[in-house]
Amino acid sequence: MGQHNLRVDVKYIAERDLLEALEFLREESPNAALRFVDAVEKTLGDLSKMPGIGSMYEFSNPRLQGLRRCRINDFEKYLFFYRVEYDAVVIHRVIYGVRNIPSVFDEEP
Repeated sequence: MGQHNLRVDVKYIAERDLLEALEFLREESPNAALRFVDAVEKTLGDLSKMPGIGSMYEFSNPRLQGLRRCRINDFEKYLFFYRVEYDAVVIHRVIYGVRNIPSVFDEEP
């Protein structure tokens, strides 16, 4: 029986997070930015096949309960925050791990 990959949906704010990270890396090293794009694509592919690879992240805010986090391959300080829904992995944010993560979510509208 074939394995069913889940669809990956990236919320607008997570797309913005990715573009900001890419811009930062591009300024530091165009080569690193290219590797980052490849790493993001690989990690998203891994999540679509094995959505449980990320660990649960405990938030005090009830609307954030159930979010998981997963490091981006080869860019371990960048984290995907996501939920597994019926037929999709939904990426809610992409955050540089040294930031105060709960405060990043609190900044959302």
